[in-house]
Amino acid sequence: MSLLEISAVTKKFTTPPLTALEKVGMSISEGTVTALVGPSGCGKSTLLRIIAGLTSPNQGKISWSVPNPLVALMPQRDGLFSWNTIEDNVALPLRIRGVPRRKARERAHALLAQFELEQFCRAYPAQLSGGMRSRVAFLRTMLAEPTLVALDEPFGALDQITRAQMQRWLWQATRTQGLTLLLVTHDIAEAVTLADRVLVMSERPGRITADIEIEIPERAEFLSTESPKAATALSHGAGLRTTPNFVKAYKEIESALWGKEKK
Repeated sequence: MSLLEISAVTKKFTTPPLTALEKVGMSISEGTVTALVGPSGCGKSTLLRIIAGLTSPNQGKISWSVPNPLVALMPQRDGLFSWNTIEDNVALPLRIRGVPRRKARERAHALLAQFELEQFCRAYPAQLSGGMRSRVAFLRTMLAEPTLVALDEPFGALDQITRAQMQRWLWQATRTQGLTLLLVTHDIAEAVTLADRVLVMSERPGRITADIEIEIPERAEFLSTESPKAATALSHGAGLRTTPNFVKAYKEIESALWGKEKK
């Protein structure tokens, strides 16, 4: 089922004068992970902001299949409040909506426990690693019960090992919770690892130039908690990324980005 339809969206800025997006068209299906990949400055983040309702297009139409959609935008920085405990940071969306503090904390605690983070409820952000902070920020986003989660380079500031761990964690979380995600990334491998579908954007003015379905049946073998291959893939940096289906998808996206297949 199509959750979101975007038709001929164009966005222009006057200072300095430039066209960030030009006649962008795309759709997002409910319960899927869609990745946006493109060169720096092509308008990926601008498109996210339009979808989130933070800015308006000059032309085009955005249509939702549900009334009163809620888009939760998670930027690269985790945005956790240093003076709040982890539990209160996660509970923030509920408090904003007027849920009593005790009830909001109970729900935040339950969600943290579900993802084995309850031992950090009384900790503060400064006491957590970058990867742990990213997990907490994502759980805060989940507690808002959004129609769509928009992620703008959420793991860009993490080191390679932590980033790989977070990719695996996010893949598991989205599958178990049935979330709908739109992920902006410069990392082709990250897009192939996480997404059901990858949309490739051109240089500015940004347009969708390719729509690539990611079909890797063996992905769950490397990313699910139960699979013995998951630990091997993570510790050796191989596994999933060396499978023929992964390599094929990677090369297809690379070819769409650069206009020719890399050798």
